[in-house]
Amino acid sequence: MCIRMKDERPMFFGGVYSIWKDQEEKEHPSFSIITTVPNKLMSEIHNRMPVIMPEKHFEQWLDPGFTDLPTLKKLLVPYPDKEMNAYRVSNYVSNARNQGEECILPFKE
Repeated sequence: MCIRMKDERPMFFGGVYSIWKDQEEKEHPSFSIITTVPNKLMSEIHNRMPVIMPEKHFEQWLDPGFTDLPTLKKLLVPYPDKEMNAYRVSNYVSNARNQGEECILPFKE
C-alpha cells in the first residue's frame, strides 16, 4: 500500500526518543513511533496507525520542557482520513533492492 497526504506534503509521525546506558555506560539511542487507533481509511488496511502530528503542534510536541501530559495525550489521535489517500501498489516494492518511482505506482490487475 502507498499511504500519503492527498496534497502530497510529508507526514510527521509522533514519536519518543531517549538515550539509555548499559552496564558499561555505553549509550544506546532509542526511539519509537507512537501508534493510535486507525481512522476510517486506515481501518481497512490495519488495526492501528502512526500518530501523524499536525504542523501546528510541532513546537509543543518537540519541547522537552512542555510536561503537560493531558495536553500532549490529546495529540495522540487518528489523523483525519479526508486528508489522506491510500492505494495498492505492486509487490515490486517488497524487494528492498528495488528503488524508484515504480515502487509507488498504483497496482494494475
